[in-house]
Amino acid sequence: MWSIGVWAPKDDARQLIRSTYIKQMVLVGLLILIVLLGSSYTIAVFSRISKYLKDEVEAKTGELRESHERFLTVLDSLDAAVYVADMDTYEILFGNKYLRSLFGEVVGKTCWQVLQSRESGPCEFCNNKKLLTAKGEPAGVQAREHYNPVGGLWFEIRDRAIRWVDGRTVRLEIAMDITERKQVEIKLKESEEKFRILSEQALLGIVILQNGSIIYINEAFSQITEYSVTEILKWKLPEFVEVVSPENGLKWMNHDSTKSKNHGLCRIITKSGVKKYAEGYLKTVSLN
Repeated sequence: MWSIGVWAPKDDARQLIRSTYIKQMVLVGLLILIVLLGSSYTIAVFSRISKYLKDEVEAKTGELRESHERFLTVLDSLDAAVYVADMDTYEILFGNKYLRSLFGEVVGKTCWQVLQSRESGPCEFCNNKKLLTAKGEPAGVQAREHYNPVGGLWFEIRDRAIRWVDGRTVRLEIAMDITERKQVEIKLKESEEKFRILSEQALLGIVILQNGSIIYINEAFSQITEYSVTEILKWKLPEFVEVVSPENGLKWMNHDSTKSKNHGLCRIITKSGVKKYAEGYLKTVSLN
């Protein structure tokens, strides 16, 4: 049986172990240094990127804020009532100067309460759903006329959905006061109704011609000619003259009562072929 032994001087062994340990510690130190330097560089890079992004966000936010303020300034200068409201809560987010002059301070209040004086909920004519597509995107402008009972005014309204400064979709409404025009229209309709009632009760036949077309006849004229109102309203001037022919210088069209006769004899051929004569009176009037 054999045995093999290796002996080394004690000092040499210690020196060898110490040398190896130092090398390992230096290597570990280098690795730690590399990691620290890398981390510092990474932190510095991220810090610069973060600062750049922060500056960009602040710049864009400032531009957006300035643009929003200019937008509100424009709305405030319009000669129309303008408001912006949340489409879910109906809270008014903005009301321009014109609107405030009519309803007072409205921001923070519910639109259907302060603008329509309702107590039971949103207006039955609210068109919020029509302002959005099926995907919830703005769908375009909705136009309408509306009478506001709070101020007793008529408005021509334009509604649309827009993106607000905080990113949410809101309702923008612009309402122009058309009360004066509406009052004129109402009076005109009342006058037309009065004329219709009087003319329908008249025993004289009444015809209104405009630009070569018949725009109105009363029942008495229909009975005289034996043609129905519907039939006569389809006639043009040549067809009308075949039935009702003016004589003795009387002219249907381009009549000027200051330069030509405003009354004269008319020959009428009825639907059944009977010939009649009637006294015709003409008057040029403006329908504008």
